[in-house]
Amino acid sequence: MESVSRGTAALLFCALLCWQQEGTASLRARCVQGLCYFQTLENFEDAKKECENQMGELLVPKCKQTAVMTNLLSGVNGRFWLRNIGGEEPSRCSAVSARKGQNATCLSEPCQDRLDGFLCQFEPGNTCGVFQTDAQVIYNTSRGFTVEDSVSFPHGTIATVKKLGAEFPDSKHLCISNQWIPAPWNCEVFGGGCELGCSSATNTCICPANHTIHSNRISCTPHPCAACTQGCERQGDKYACSCKQGFRLGMDQKSCVDINECQEEPDLCANEGKECQNTLGSFNCSCMPDLVEEEGVCVNTSICLHCEHMECEKLNGVYQCVCREGFRVSPTDPTRCEEHCNSRDCKAQCIPNTELEAKDMQQCYCPKGYITDSRNGTVICTDINECEQQKVCDHHCENLYGSYRCSCDDGFELQGHGSCVPLELEVGSGSDFPHLAPSNTPTLQPANQPVPSYIKAGSILGISVFMVLCLVLLGCLLQRVMRTAWSGSPVTWTSVKPLVEKVGLLQMEC
Repeated sequence: MESVSRGTAALLFCALLCWQQEGTASLRARCVQGLCYFQTLENFEDAKKECENQMGELLVPKCKQTAVMTNLLSGVNGRFWLRNIGGEEPSRCSAVSARKGQNATCLSEPCQDRLDGFLCQFEPGNTCGVFQTDAQVIYNTSRGFTVEDSVSFPHGTIATVKKLGAEFPDSKHLCISNQWIPAPWNCEVFGGGCELGCSSATNTCICPANHTIHSNRISCTPHPCAACTQGCERQGDKYACSCKQGFRLGMDQKSCVDINECQEEPDLCANEGKECQNTLGSFNCSCMPDLVEEEGVCVNTSICLHCEHMECEKLNGVYQCVCREGFRVSPTDPTRCEEHCNSRDCKAQCIPNTELEAKDMQQCYCPKGYITDSRNGTVICTDINECEQQKVCDHHCENLYGSYRCSCDDGFELQGHGSCVPLELEVGSGSDFPHLAPSNTPTLQPANQPVPSYIKAGSILGISVFMVLCLVLLGCLLQRVMRTAWSGSPVTWTSVKPLVEKVGLLQMEC
């Protein structure tokens, strides 16, 4: 373990230098029994530093025994730097030349020349053997060289195990002091071997948002739930998208679409006056148009929009139009207001009209069952006594303000228009005489619809005087007829005809 710690410390320094290395088109290496050649264009000093950074030293020239170098450089053409052992000119450094199919030869080259690479030797404790696996293994040194066709690998080499055609590697391993350490390792050394990120607190690989760590512990894969629009659930060893309440999975099994509860469950809003309205992820039971919700019940308020006096109130749970003082709701139209008088006399409703007022006239209206009259220059409405003006009831008539009421004697039943008819025999009574049940049920008869009345001051008095004169003349004619009868003279058509004609003429004038 102590050797592993020392190797890790040295590898930290190597890792810092690794990021400063300029990339090349191809960095290749080959190692045999602790010896490696590295193909890269370098001068002598740079080659020496590069070898030392990988915890090795330039190979000592073995010009008389070139078999080792020939074996290492088999199949390679080029010149490679070796270690200087003294005796060379200061400006020249040791190197070896390799030609395919020929033995390697030692030579001396200007130290500033950039040769094809260098040969580096490593201590036995700073190399690792082949990583044992059935899968393909790719070896890369800490300086980015790809090591091929080798049986030993220098300190800091990373072995990546990957099956042929696989998207992600099976594992990664780092050569430290003769041992292959599996990734993730210390985050300060080559990022712990992680592909995207490493947590220095735990020395574990981490992934960005919507990604998850692969089973190899170093790679990041898109999270199986990343495409889900709302939620995701684990089902055994798999994941499946899920949706919130009120939604269901779409055709792509990833997106979520709203459920229209109102269409799928027509009876959701069964309360009277309510209708179902679909919302995103839910639904609402709301009152239909012209209805408002009060204490959980939908109430019809549409009538309030049509009230003539624009006043409306709730009576016995139902909204009704109300009228201003002096008016009442029309019995035939619940939205209209009509004048109402609850006494014998009421002030008339007059429409201002300057033209009529200039002629000492007014256009006034009275409620049903009232007639206009003038008192002290004021137009009023006086109740019409329908019971006196005409026979509106067969038996009994009761005058009311603005109307009248009919009733019948016992044994009669009140019919329409104030008529009374006898009650029929009770079926199965066994009596020879009709059984007369009392019927005093009154009926309220409305007065006729009032019409506009044009009143001139003193007109009523003139009409009254004219009626009196007509009655006086009629009385005189009747008296003359009676005298003729008392005198013993026969009453003939000749004698009566002039009188009848006069009476008829008088009636027409009246």
